[in-house]
Amino acid sequence: MFPDPVAFRHIGHDGLVTILGAEVHVRSFAVIGVAIVVAAAASWVLQGTWFGRSLRAIADDADGAAIVGIAVERTRALAFGLAGGIAALAVVVAAPGAPFETGSGTLLGLKGLVAAVLVRFGGLWSAFAAGLGLGVVEAALGTGLLGHLPGLASYRELIPLLAAIVVLAFRPLRAREVVD
Repeated sequence: MFPDPVAFRHIGHDGLVTILGAEVHVRSFAVIGVAIVVAAAASWVLQGTWFGRSLRAIADDADGAAIVGIAVERTRALAFGLAGGIAALAVVVAAPGAPFETGSGTLLGLKGLVAAVLVRFGGLWSAFAAGLGLGVVEAALGTGLLGHLPGLASYRELIPLLAAIVVLAFRPLRAREVVD
């Protein structure tokens, strides 16, 4: 068991508060708060630093970035290292509230990718909002808040992914998304 750095169980009723008739873990608010701070920091790094401009240049054209003097491999390694640090922070903040396994990160990454795809990679804050929305829908499905259909709760992680696939299948591509 991962040690709890903040004892949320002392807040509310054993770490739960009631909002509009639904019991919500107090830890959820801390996780959302940390996520907003990390998203703001990531947005600032990507938009306002040489490192962020380098990452965007590499994403657009790695060969062109190398030609203008960007250390492509070193920048990529640093980006993956920072992503690992963010993942470690996520575990410290969220793990005491839910079990984490080796596959948990893969599932969370997939959900993040679905959120980004749903907003057509339109920006960090749009993807953040889409991810938050997907999380709320998944939680509502898991708790029966959207109805007590037989077996619905067992598919709570699959339904948002299927919905994203359906949305993508029927949404026309924009002109700049078409590859020659």
